[in-house]
Amino acid sequence: MSSQTRPSRPSRASSTSRARRHLAVGSLVLAFLGLASGCDKPPSAGGARETRETAGATSAAPSPSAGTPATGVSSVGASPGASPAPPGSGSVVATAGKPAIEYLEILSGGAKATDTLPMVVALHGRGDKPESFQEVLAGFDKPARFIVPRGLTPLGNGYSWFALEGGLMAEITGTGILQAADGVAALVKTLAAERPTMGKPIVLGFSQGGALSFALALWHPEVISAAFPVGGWAPPAVLAGKGTSVPIRAMHGEADERVPIGPTREAVAALKARGVQAELKGYPGIGHAVSPEMRLDLAQMVRDALPAAAAPK
Repeated sequence: MSSQTRPSRPSRASSTSRARRHLAVGSLVLAFLGLASGCDKPPSAGGARETRETAGATSAAPSPSAGTPATGVSSVGASPGASPAPPGSGSVVATAGKPAIEYLEILSGGAKATDTLPMVVALHGRGDKPESFQEVLAGFDKPARFIVPRGLTPLGNGYSWFALEGGLMAEITGTGILQAADGVAALVKTLAAERPTMGKPIVLGFSQGGALSFALALWHPEVISAAFPVGGWAPPAVLAGKGTSVPIRAMHGEADERVPIGPTREAVAALKARGVQAELKGYPGIGHAVSPEMRLDLAQMVRDALPAAAAPK
């Protein structure tokens, strides 16, 4: 965990006693299509996918055919002192005291589990789940290992990473973001150490996942190499992080009423002023959604950020 000093926060809720499963899908041909999340309304007629409370909408693209799934258990932090199992077994143990985090592991571009691969962590939004959010990876044809974690709290047909009782910019919301980011950072550290990994992982996320992407870049810069928040935000508690080494390339719909672009624009400007490589691209007419143009841009950002040995020639 980062050694940065942060505002005092409530004690963390006890870790869930239920060990969660881990699904590894091999040789999955993946395209950045149909990004869904969970905090807005159903898809618009214009083709952009809107966020919503319950996830699971079907993508306009055909479902990719998956390889044979391997099942196992991910018990991050649930068993202090236990020895991690070998890569590919699905059993993962990280720092004690962190919440157990379930995840999907997806191999793209014909990669094998034993290959040394770049790692990309994809974080869903409020009310979504990995099984739906993995559509954002569909068709990605470069060899990579995608980790798609599940939110910490059930919400409708999906999951949430943190509560929003006080509003987007409230102190309690910032505290929740940092707590969730701690858990995700512990998971990513463990998986990157256990799997043969090329460079430091890349993180992307939509809505709540975008807020977590900001937090990981600023509070856990030792864990990731680049962050791509989509429709996310960074409240004061998140901006208090001192990390400056991780490039942040944010994307946001300019017509977003659920997570307005204004505070995110201000946050990116503040980060640039203190030396962070941060930028924000706005998309006119797009609400809390990811348009086809945004999906293509996100795919290219990930390709550009892959370690040189894994990037397209």
